[in-house]
Amino acid sequence: MQMVLGLSWDVVSDELSCKLLSNLDCTQERPVTKRVLLSVINSVYDPIGLMAPALLLPKLPMQEAWRGKIGWDEVLSVELEHKYRL
Repeated sequence: MQMVLGLSWDVVSDELSCKLLSNLDCTQERPVTKRVLLSVINSVYDPIGLMAPALLLPKLPMQEAWRGKIGWDEVLSVELEHKYRL
């Protein structure tokens, strides 16, 4: 295995893979705010966009937070937080 563009590359089978760590667990100890949500979304290094489908779930509540004009450090509503924790 070698690293290429932040991804693991199996040179024998010529396959790229990425290990996604569950950053959702880190938010169990603190309330979910727009700042925390953005931190989780941007903690994944994916320069060529292979992990875009996996990052869609936290981006949807982020979009709703922007539309609702929620402040950076305001705690997200229970509805938005529930969508995020799924």
